[in-house]
Amino acid sequence: MDHNNILAVVLAGGKSKRFGDDKTQAQLGGKILIDYILSEIVNKFNEVLIVANDPIKHLPSDKIVTIEDFKKNLGPLGGILRLLGTHVGTLHVGKNITQNGIA
Repeated sequence: MDHNNILAVVLAGGKSKRFGDDKTQAQLGGKILIDYILSEIVNKFNEVLIVANDPIKHLPSDKIVTIEDFKKNLGPLGGILRLLGTHVGTLHVGKNITQNGIA
């Protein structure tokens, strides 16, 4: 499959309530968890987008871009809304959703 026309997105927000600690920096075998995911996909896509609540230390690559959630505490929906507003060219998504009472 040609992945060049597909944007890879990693939703990395969340409060880590069930996990107990900041899962974005949790390590397994001396490597943070998100780097296991990134190392599998970074060379298969032209761009990898990470949507997170806060900055994340991750595998260094020019292909990886990190952006903040649309609004914190919206869960995965906040990450998806941010993605749509950034990459689909509908930067008015946030305003429209706020006006409709969702955010």
